[in-house]
Amino acid sequence: MSKKEHVPLKEIYSICQWMGARVELKELLRRIMDSALKLVQADHGSLMLLNEETGELSIEVSSGLSQAIANSFKIRIGEPIAGLVAKEGKPLLLNHLTDDPRLTDYLQRKEIRSAISVPLKIRERVIGMLNLNLVQGGLSPKDIFTQEDAESVFIMGAQAAGAIENARLYKTVEQRLQELFTLNEVGRAIASTTDPEQIIKLTFSNLKKLVCFEIGSIFLAADKQFKFAFTSSISIPQTLILNLKDNLIQIFSRLIEQTIETEQILTEPIEVKEAEGTDPRPIKSQLTVPLICGEKVIGLLNINSLSEDIFHRDNLRIMTTFASQVSVALENARRFREIKEYYTGTIKALAAEIETRNPYTQRHSERVTEYAVLLAQRLSLSEDRIEEIKTAGLLHDLGKIGISDDILLKPDKLTSDEMDIMKTHPVKSGKIVGSLKFLQSTLPIIVHHHERYDGGGYPDQLAGDNIPLGARILAVADTFDAMTSSRPYRGPMSPEEAKNEIIKQSGRQFDPRVVEVFLKEYPQIKAMKEREG
Repeated sequence: MSKKEHVPLKEIYSICQWMGARVELKELLRRIMDSALKLVQADHGSLMLLNEETGELSIEVSSGLSQAIANSFKIRIGEPIAGLVAKEGKPLLLNHLTDDPRLTDYLQRKEIRSAISVPLKIRERVIGMLNLNLVQGGLSPKDIFTQEDAESVFIMGAQAAGAIENARLYKTVEQRLQELFTLNEVGRAIASTTDPEQIIKLTFSNLKKLVCFEIGSIFLAADKQFKFAFTSSISIPQTLILNLKDNLIQIFSRLIEQTIETEQILTEPIEVKEAEGTDPRPIKSQLTVPLICGEKVIGLLNINSLSEDIFHRDNLRIMTTFASQVSVALENARRFREIKEYYTGTIKALAAEIETRNPYTQRHSERVTEYAVLLAQRLSLSEDRIEEIKTAGLLHDLGKIGISDDILLKPDKLTSDEMDIMKTHPVKSGKIVGSLKFLQSTLPIIVHHHERYDGGGYPDQLAGDNIPLGARILAVADTFDAMTSSRPYRGPMSPEEAKNEIIKQSGRQFDPRVVEVFLKEYPQIKAMKEREG
């Protein structure tokens, strides 16, 4: 072998050494491309990888091609030229394109003087293509590629294929580990709430960490109640939303073999990006997986994209795993709601029994709850906080079950000792409610709703913002209803008199901010009271 013939082998050996040390795929592909161009002094080139799902070759790195062409160029196995080489698994040297009868119908590239197309193979499996060109007016001193050039590129391609496969495997392992970490974090986030609305919001926000999509939707069925919710990062027309809903209804109906009427379905957008106009482009890609609990299909999770062929097998795998977490969370939320409703119903029955003992306080808790919820809404509290106040309002007097009728029904004012006993009812209420884990968040509101803003209340003489906000809201609602209701030892105040007393006690007994909101909502609260008679 001549000295000239040793040069390519030395270059290939040098290339193989650094290929074995590279694991980052993008960097590896670029180095392979640059080294191949240098090895045979080519003007242009491209390195393509095969998508085994679609059977398409696409350009990953290139030299001499515009980025737009490189990004959009795709060919199927069997299509000229690289697709033919990939199908046959053998390298191809072309010095005259018209000499190959297989290329008769192929758009001739007259600027190409010579071309090498080499399959990148792992055993007998083609994973990509390496294409090199000499072009008219190029900088290469060569006129054409030789057979020796083709053999050198083929040898290099064999080594490159192994390095690429290792890098892809390494990248896959990294991605899977990241997916597992993200799925674990997502699962913990979704499992941290028992509110179905919050679960749906978390579903969409966390799914975007795992899969790229523009529009997401979810269809749920529970106890013959159906719900459709959607989210979108773009502005979308109403017709598209309706089409999405109808599509999921049809899929779900087929799965459960039951006809679902559109009017049975509650539609609620979770998040829609505001924009001046709407995007008229149709959905090009869609992925839908069932939400399954046990052997029962409880809904569908769906994502959509305006781009073609964007979803692949890994997305389906991630979606399926993610959907199982969402299904469990939704089912747990349903069971929790059932248990909560059962226990809350039992406690409300006890609270109602207490009010039945005293005809002067019947429906007091319901009215207090209505006022308190209205004030909480006007103070822009979260749904969770409002729900806590609602529950606390219904149960705030539960501790009176432990106070004798001699005190509760006494027709005269209570003595100091009797008043001390009456003051124990918030703590007693707290002990009863505190025995139930799912009502723990209402405990501070119930126990402290008789604290005073100036620190003179009970049971702990808390003052100012040290009193839970829910308790400060409940204090105003409770006092207004108590003052405007009859008691054994006095008649009711008028709503106006009660309002003036609350104004008088602002900053003393009551939080001024809550009083301010009370005064704004007073006409509605007064109307609510008057409806009761």
